[in-house]
Amino acid sequence: MEKHPIDYLILVNPFHKIPEDFVDNLELVEMKGYDDEVFRVEKEAARQFCGLQAAAAEKGIEILLSSAYRSVEKQRAIKEEFTAEYGVDYAKRYVAEPGCSEHHTGLALDFVAKIGGKWLIENDEIVKRAGNFEPVYDLLPRFGFILRYLKGKEAITGYPAEPWHIRYVGDPEVAAEIAERGITLEEYCEMR
Repeated sequence: MEKHPIDYLILVNPFHKIPEDFVDNLELVEMKGYDDEVFRVEKEAARQFCGLQAAAAEKGIEILLSSAYRSVEKQRAIKEEFTAEYGVDYAKRYVAEPGCSEHHTGLALDFVAKIGGKWLIENDEIVKRAGNFEPVYDLLPRFGFILRYLKGKEAITGYPAEPWHIRYVGDPEVAAEIAERGITLEEYCEMR
């Protein structure tokens, strides 16, 4: 089967499900992440994440993947697990419905960071110390990434703010415009 170019600006959220054939065109590569877990990432996003890691290291911050590509089936299992553990309301608020997660694209990456010799790995801890990630956020556009879920934009994205969730959009100029304007991918796509 012939692969088609990836649409790096694909919009996947609670209002836009991933097209069923999108994954057919993905070229995923394996990357080692936190705790030596192996993740699959879209090939170009993986290459750029390696550049981001090197640039962050120059600022004294080590970053590693904590999540990347997920199949629809894997998302379904996560949703069921969170529902059983935390209840329906929590899972509905914090876990994407199968087919509605950006992680299906291979372009969405969650990361953890080692700052001041300590790994920040728990979501609550990352939220509390999100300001420590500013040097990483400043680097994102150079490598074609954006911080995907911004505080105050939950009604637009359909998801709460996630300071660990970045998204590869391909073009550094597009990433820079999104970051400089403080807008979401949804808002950018609407302007196009």
